[in-house]
Amino acid sequence: RVRVTDVYVDCTVGAGDAAASAILYGVYCTAVYSVLTWLDCIMRLSVKEVNMEVDFQRENSDNFCCFKVKLSLGTMLGCILWLTCRVVKLVFTQKQKKSVNKVQRKVKKVA
Repeated sequence: RVRVTDVYVDCTVGAGDAAASAILYGVYCTAVYSVLTWLDCIMRLSVKEVNMEVDFQRENSDNFCCFKVKLSLGTMLGCILWLTCRVVKLVFTQKQKKSVNKVQRKVKKVA
């Protein structure tokens, strides 16, 4: 079981131009709230605060996000086991591809 708690997001959006800032603000809001909704659907999520502001005078955007992730021991061990299996599979398939390529090169030299 994975829990994400104390989510704090602070974004001040600016692009120098009022129209561009407004469009960028819409993009940021859509992205932040979509990600938070998606996370809430797949795991426990506790949002502390979300501050989204637009500053039409600012030339750039400032973003800050912090959160805590809590894992149960079984979930952590499962993730480690899954990651280990994926790495072993990746290494094994790469070695197989290298050996197949060597054999193909030898066959081409003979032919």
